Amino acid sequence: RRRTFLTSSLALPFGNLVTACGAASRQTASGAPFRLLVGGDTNFAESYDIEEGGQVTTSVAEYGYAHSLERLAPLLKRADYTVLNLETALTRPQTGLPRKAYRHWSDADRTIEQLRLHGVDAVGLANNHALDFGMVGLRDTFAALRHDGIKWFGAGANVYDASLPLVVRVPTDDGRERRVAFFGMFEYRRQYDTAYHFYASARAGGTKRLDVAEFARMVRRYRRQHPTLFVIAYAHWGRNYDWRTDYQNTKAKAL
Repeated sequence: RRRTFLTSSLALPFGNLVTACGAASRQTASGAPFRLLVGGDTNFAESYDIEEGGQVTTSVAEYGYAHSLERLAPLLKRADYTVLNLETALTRPQTGLPRKAYRHWSDADRTIEQLRLHGVDAVGLANNHALDFGMVGLRDTFAALRHDGIKWFGAGANVYDASLPLVVRVPTDDGRERRVAFFGMFEYRRQYDTAYHFYASARAGGTKRLDVAEFARMVRRYRRQHPTLFVIAYAHWGRNYDWRTDYQNTKAKAL
C-alpha cells in the first residue's frame, strides 16, 4: 500500500534566530524567512505487516529505518524548525491495552536516530497510539525523547502537563520576540476514554483531550502575557484515508 506523508509549511518573516522551550538556537540566513515545517502522522511501522515474495515481514525489516523519510529528506532539510505527530510509543512490544487493535511501537534508539538525522525538533503526542502500551509505554517515550533533547507536547504525567503547549520563540527583526504556540489535542472517542484511559486527568497521565472551551481559555491566558502569540491548534482527529467530516469542520471553525 502506498503511504502518503502530509505536511504543511509556514514561512514566518520573524528574524534569524529561534529557541524552543530552551532548545539550542538555530540560525537562518540574514533577512530570510524562518521556515517552520509541520508534519503529519509519523511511525516507522514495526507493527505493520507486509507481504514480500510470499513472506510476511515488516517494512522496517525489509527496507530499514532510513527508507520512510528518504525522499522527504530535501524538504525536511530546508526547514529551520520541524514538528511531527509521533503516532507510536517508543517502547518494546509488550502486553498492551485490552482489546485494542493496531497497537504501534517503535525502537527508541533507531527512531530517535532518524528523527535527529532529519532535523526533527519536536513531536506531538496527542493521538490514538501514544498510550498503546499504557503509561509504561508513554513514560518510555518521554524518557527517549528527553534523553536526546527532542521536545514533546500534547501528553503528560497529568492533565496540566499534557495541556502545556510547545512554544517556539522567534526574535523579530526589530529586536523583539514573537512566539509560536502549538496546542496538541486528541479528539474525544468514548472507547479511548472508558476502556483505554487515554486522556490525562488531574491524577493520571495521558493525552490532552480536544476541548474547545478550555483551548480558548488557555489561548487567552497566554496572550495576556504575549499579545502577539501565533497559535496553532494541532489536532488529531478524523478517519484514515478519508476526507474531513462535519465534526471536524465544526470543531475547526470553533478552534
